[in-house]
Amino acid sequence: MSGFRPANDLERALVAAADDPANTPAFYRTLIDSTLLVIEESAAPEQPGQRTLEAGTLLHLRPIEIDGQPYVPVFSAISGLQAFID
Repeated sequence: MSGFRPANDLERALVAAADDPANTPAFYRTLIDSTLLVIEESAAPEQPGQRTLEAGTLLHLRPIEIDGQPYVPVFSAISGLQAFID
């Protein structure tokens, strides 16, 4: 992950797991408690901002294509999301 600067505990755990697979369980534990940011395809919510989803909530995530393959971008820091959008 050359040049990547972690912005939060989740990203630091990701780097640690990438460097040493023994850190993977700690990454997953951190992931469970982390806030994730995604881009929805649906119309903008009536009230923008952070929201916590109820179990069973259906999301329509916006995929991107890289080399002909679809991916769903997920971010753990607003700075990463903003850089992606810009």
